[in-house]
Amino acid sequence: WDGSGWQQVPPPLGVTQSYGHAMAYDAVRQRVVRYGTIDGSPPCWEYDGASWLPGASSPPALGRRWGHAMAFDEARQRIVLFGGYYCSVGCAYRNDTWEYDGAAWTQGSAAPPALTPRARHGMAFDTSRGITVLFGGWDASTGQSDTWEYDGASWSPGASAPPALTPRSGHGMAYDERRSRTVVFGGYDGSNTPLSD
Repeated sequence: WDGSGWQQVPPPLGVTQSYGHAMAYDAVRQRVVRYGTIDGSPPCWEYDGASWLPGASSPPALGRRWGHAMAFDEARQRIVLFGGYYCSVGCAYRNDTWEYDGAAWTQGSAAPPALTPRARHGMAFDTSRGITVLFGGWDASTGQSDTWEYDGASWSPGASAPPALTPRSGHGMAYDERRSRTVVFGGYDGSNTPLSD
């Protein structure tokens, strides 16, 4: 998408059909990083504008997952990945943090117990404050409406959501640099009803 139209590019060889993956743009290396798979194919791929290339291998603990979220931490120059639905021998929701610098995936700081395991949450990097912001998600029983912030050292609670910003999952989230604010749109509420706010 160049602002006026969409153009299809050749699909990468070796990547199977996928859903529930996450993508983020690494502004330093100038590549789109995609992570996620539900089958045995390599989960990490990078797109440089001309072709898709395999990214670094992931450790077993990161493994196959979907419904996670990713954002590029411009201050520390690395992709941050949180949570998702992890499948290896069995499947489970996760609340783990991983970071990718283009060479390797490493585990980040542990989440506090209040930041419950979840999938289909949203994340964006607030460039004005140098903080990764996480909102909402599904924790295996209900949608969430909590806000969390990650500075590279620890996760801490963000401001409480107003009542109108109901618990949700599967929403879109991005940072608007011009207005210095994070934008959330839509998703599903706890009864799986689509939202348009």
